[in-house]
Amino acid sequence: MQTIVVGGSGILIVTQRRSLLAAAGRAGRAPLGLLIVALSLEALSLAAAAELQRRLLSGTGVRARLGTLLALVWASNAVGAALPVGAAASTVYSYRQLTRRGAPPMVAGWLLAASGALSGVALALLVVIGAQLRGLLSACTAEDIAELTALIGVVSACVGVLAWVSARPAHLAVLERRVHRARAGLARLRGRTPKTPTLLPPIELPGREWAAVTVLAVVNWAADGAVLAVSVAAIGGHLRWSTLVFAYALSQVAASMPLLPGSLGIAEGSLVVVLVCAGVRAPDALAATLVYRLASFWLQLLPGWAAWARLRHVRPFEDTRPGARTPGRAKVNIAPA
Repeated sequence: MQTIVVGGSGILIVTQRRSLLAAAGRAGRAPLGLLIVALSLEALSLAAAAELQRRLLSGTGVRARLGTLLALVWASNAVGAALPVGAAASTVYSYRQLTRRGAPPMVAGWLLAASGALSGVALALLVVIGAQLRGLLSACTAEDIAELTALIGVVSACVGVLAWVSARPAHLAVLERRVHRARAGLARLRGRTPKTPTLLPPIELPGREWAAVTVLAVVNWAADGAVLAVSVAAIGGHLRWSTLVFAYALSQVAASMPLLPGSLGIAEGSLVVVLVCAGVRAPDALAATLVYRLASFWLQLLPGWAAWARLRHVRPFEDTRPGARTPGRAKVNIAPA
């Protein structure tokens, strides 16, 4: 899929180079006010992701500051933008930062897996909503209502399965043993003594909290999608909301499997191609894409690396489980990242 996107965007650049250069100039003249709105929406998207992680962590008895998790989200995005296969690199970085602050390894792994699953469910929800939005807004037929009901049922079932498994850590025993064996093998290769495995505690999150984290996952994507809407408006383009939601969701699916740092070329090419297929003129599509990437990617790198520098100073999380030792402000000797 990525090869098709890159090839299509390359043909588009060659055949429409004059118009695309003009569009780049238009992107540079985007109104400052709309750019500020776009940056604010991107900050909301990151804050929703951080709050989602904070609520999931609280269910394990680990209390973390929202500011720390927001810095972690920002920094992990910057790390992912700097390295090939950035999603894997940012996940490893987040895992290391969580465990350095006192989160048990199984808790850190569960947090990243659960937040990733919720993010995937939310993106799938946006894809289907985008595909059905025009019909749902015009005249809701019995078929539309049935599809919407089925969609809500599938999403609820996915979240329900995640909640059920999380509350019963015994069902994750096989995974826990595999993780321990892998960590023990790495420790022996380094000439170290394997650590005693830590089990995942039961996740104590009521149903309303699972509903809240699902909404936060949707807000994370929706706020970022609103950045694209503002970007289209900034260059004077026009696109129906139904088409915009579907185009955004499809472009994110294409960019969610990056091979290049920051999905460079993939993110831009997929979004341009999808917007053009949605009926946007090629110069407008490129101009809107450049404004969107400026607000959601390039201008986020500076605060991301600032957050990375801040996170080098470790402040342990607070463990609120009964009988757990709270590290407080104790000094922790950590090798620099």
